[in-house]
Amino acid sequence: MAGATEALRGRHGVLLYSVQTAQGTAVTPATAAGIGGYEVVIRNNPAPIHTIGQTAPVAIKPGLSVVEWTINLDNVQTVTLLNKAARTSGVLPFLTLGFGVDPDTGTSHAYQVQDCKVGRIELSIDAEGDLKATLSGIGGAITDLTSLSAANLAGTPLKGYDVVLLRGGAAFEATSFSLSVDNDIKAHYALRGAAASSFKRGWSYLTEGKTAISGSIGRFTKSGIDLQAAATADDTLTATITDIGATGASVTCALTGVQWESETRNAPVDGDISHTMPFQATALTIS
Repeated sequence: MAGATEALRGRHGVLLYSVQTAQGTAVTPATAAGIGGYEVVIRNNPAPIHTIGQTAPVAIKPGLSVVEWTINLDNVQTVTLLNKAARTSGVLPFLTLGFGVDPDTGTSHAYQVQDCKVGRIELSIDAEGDLKATLSGIGGAITDLTSLSAANLAGTPLKGYDVVLLRGGAAFEATSFSLSVDNDIKAHYALRGAAASSFKRGWSYLTEGKTAISGSIGRFTKSGIDLQAAATADDTLTATITDIGATGASVTCALTGVQWESETRNAPVDGDISHTMPFQATALTIS
């Protein structure tokens, strides 16, 4: 069966990335993202144009184009891709993302999205599960590729029993840990000074706004933190996830300026008594 008409499944997918040196300079995607999948949405944003004396639109004009992408890592193996959500001197790196399908027979189809930035990253792990991550953002022009070979990472996936969680440098036992970073990415459109050769209806600039860092911790027991105190000092949280098999896989999330939003104490008739503690932080380092 030809690749163009073959029903394809997840095993046929390809997901790679590379770091660009500058906006507008695509790099052939070459680095494996890891265990997971992707979603790419190409938006045309058409709009109907109406006039007086007529009920139907006189035209439907295509609007400004943008690409929205999401990478879901079901099992994190390395910190490398996660670090692309970190700013250097306030700026995020541009990425070229490679997506595609490699059918059993027929011709492969692949494409790259250049000028991508990570607008949001979410990390989560529970005591019985795997370290998961979701990265999402905006991208620019899409270009078809002649080939894109699937690649995998050698690192061991990280699980709940690999986690050590510290609060203020002291052990802080938890049942779950989640973290979210929003880089407030926005596409800016401009009346061009010169005609674009490609991506003619696309954005001109992709800029970062304020950083919002938040998360949540689940526990068996109450925290002992007085959330009604006259003043609450900033906390620190450090989650270190290191493969206990000593294969080298490791991710450390170090949070400072932590303030707790609330503490929910839940005692259901059937189920476990739980304590949930969402928080906000001023700074995060992922290494």
